[in-house]
Amino acid sequence: NSNINKMDSSPCRVLNFLNSKNGSDDAGLTLQNFTVSIQTHETVAEYTITHTYKNCSKDSVEATLEFPKDDNTVFTGFVAKFNDTIIESKIQEKQKAQEKFDDAIAAGKQAVMGATSSQKNTLDVNIGNVPPDVTIEINVDFTYKLPVSTTPNQFTLGVPEIFKSAEKQVDSSEVSTSMTATIISAAPIDKIESSSGEDLNISLSEDKLHASVKSPDKFDLWSQITWTRQKSDKPSLTIEKHPTADRYTAMANFTPNFDEIEEDFSQGEFIILLDRSGSMSGQPMTLANEAVVLFLKSLPENCKFNIVSFGSGFETMFPESVDNTDENVKTTSAKVLKFSADLGGTELEQPLASVFNQTIFSSHPRYVFVLTDGAISNPTQTLRLVQNNSFTNRVSALGIGTSVDKSLIEGLAKNGEGSFEFIPSIDKMNEKVINCLSKSFRPAIGDFFMSFLDADKNPVNVDRPLTSCSSSFIYEGHSCSMFGIIGNRETFDKIASVQLSYKLINSDKDQTFEERHEISKCEIIQGKGVQSLAVHFA
Repeated sequence: NSNINKMDSSPCRVLNFLNSKNGSDDAGLTLQNFTVSIQTHETVAEYTITHTYKNCSKDSVEATLEFPKDDNTVFTGFVAKFNDTIIESKIQEKQKAQEKFDDAIAAGKQAVMGATSSQKNTLDVNIGNVPPDVTIEINVDFTYKLPVSTTPNQFTLGVPEIFKSAEKQVDSSEVSTSMTATIISAAPIDKIESSSGEDLNISLSEDKLHASVKSPDKFDLWSQITWTRQKSDKPSLTIEKHPTADRYTAMANFTPNFDEIEEDFSQGEFIILLDRSGSMSGQPMTLANEAVVLFLKSLPENCKFNIVSFGSGFETMFPESVDNTDENVKTTSAKVLKFSADLGGTELEQPLASVFNQTIFSSHPRYVFVLTDGAISNPTQTLRLVQNNSFTNRVSALGIGTSVDKSLIEGLAKNGEGSFEFIPSIDKMNEKVINCLSKSFRPAIGDFFMSFLDADKNPVNVDRPLTSCSSSFIYEGHSCSMFGIIGNRETFDKIASVQLSYKLINSDKDQTFEERHEISKCEIIQGKGVQSLAVHFA
């Protein structure tokens, strides 16, 4: 989107592109239509977005269009249409493709070349020789891994980064926009709604496993569609057959249910972020120090801990979290009681980012506790950072003193799926610290594995039995996706069942869970989305 700029002086909506052929101010393309077509299957969504432009200038135009991407997006193809001419993408060596593109431009022909840029994390589409008064349609196909929902059995079509390619343009009333989505669910769908409150045209199948959704004539590009399905504790298994290649891929989705498990899940890594900015001077700093010491003395056995002090910058007590030994707690507590509010301003985003970027210890889910008065300069960005990392970092917050930013404290806990408490004075401080700490002791599972068995329950050798999983572990209430590449039809025909296994990882007991699915009862779909994500996350 940085290569597309609105010309405010133009009476029509014109977009300037880099590398216009004549370089004049009237060399540009008008965005006329922006459409989105989506098909979802559990946590995988296959998108086709279409930009339709018209060359309003007097000369042919060469342009570069950037499509931003994120880690959950995999581009699978694009097609360009110049009036009746169709140019489809083909994978070629980059230099060879560039030579063909340059030759076509030199010959006065229309040409399109796309290339991913790892440096900018974009798909760059070069468009050559768009004649005056000609309409060009760019179709970009990509697969998107749906964001993890904090509500069990709820799925949300988030806003992929690629939508920023049209962020500034589709706001115009002159641009036609539309969205259609097909939702395929493993359990009956109860509700579908839009985050912007738009009236969606929804059609549900009789069994409520399929839904068609259509937006109003003018839809909000940043609107999120959320659907809730009936509770499904059992994993769902989907087999995808590639439409043109002899290749099969498996995807399992499930939301673990821990209702029947009664154990102590106190094993974990506990990181305390302590506000030592100037606004914490006096009683708030004394309260915070004492709360941290109480916190350390209340930690369970077999866990690890660390303390990060923050202000204008941040300081870490240990290079990495240490074992919860009597000596470590005693030494750390003595240092904490001497802490003062001497670190300047209050910048929470960077210390949080540093914590989130650290490698997580095996069998030690991470719990982050923020102690602050909440006077930070960028709460929106900080809360977004917490939400984006809540899948592997559970964040809780304790508001210290009488001048606390309550919305920040509550926002940290909400976006981090943790809990919060306010400690205005020494009264009931012990109770509130212990309460906040105990709420973090929730189940987590990991050590995921997917195996493929024949009719005699013997292993079948597949290409890659488990290419990836959503995370090394997941908390109670989170959904998990697992991918495995089976191989060709010959290998697929040998498989009678697929077995999924996982373990409780923050418990002293070695407890393994297994789920077996018969291939004959699995849903087999045709597409490229599951395979593209399986390879991408490998």
